[in-house]
Amino acid sequence: MQIEETHPAIIDFETFQKAQEILNKGRDKYSSKGEVSNHIFQRKITCGICGKKYRRKRSKDKFIWHCSTYLKYGKDACSSKQVPEEILITACEEVLGTNGFTKEEFENKIKEIQVIDKGIINFILKDGRTVKKEWSYRPRSESWSDEARQRAREKSLKRLEGRKN
Repeated sequence: MQIEETHPAIIDFETFQKAQEILNKGRDKYSSKGEVSNHIFQRKITCGICGKKYRRKRSKDKFIWHCSTYLKYGKDACSSKQVPEEILITACEEVLGTNGFTKEEFENKIKEIQVIDKGIINFILKDGRTVKKEWSYRPRSESWSDEARQRAREKSLKRLEGRKN
């Protein structure tokens, strides 16, 4: 039941309708649209510090896995480290002894992945074994393309020119 015109309006009806349209456009644009992530690593990666699950986040053009406690409460609550998805995939391939793997292979052999410390991941296998993998970030020199190097060089030169003037 809706009762109208019981008190004077703060704004006119037309302005109200326009505001509602803008709100609805934003809601449609930024809502998750009911999509649920069903990634192969979802609910498999556990923080070795606080015990919570890791969550997948996009960082520019790649994905990074973070402890959910760290994401929600910050590093004072959990000092765990993030793990790039490409590192997880490479480590899984090494543990499974394959070059590429299916979700079924992963589900059948790997029970859990624990991020112990910076650069250390433990794979708990369903056969009872634990496999420790160490990793490190690729040096920036390996991850930059020639074009990216040139852009960085030009940007640095412009910055230096600005300081001279």
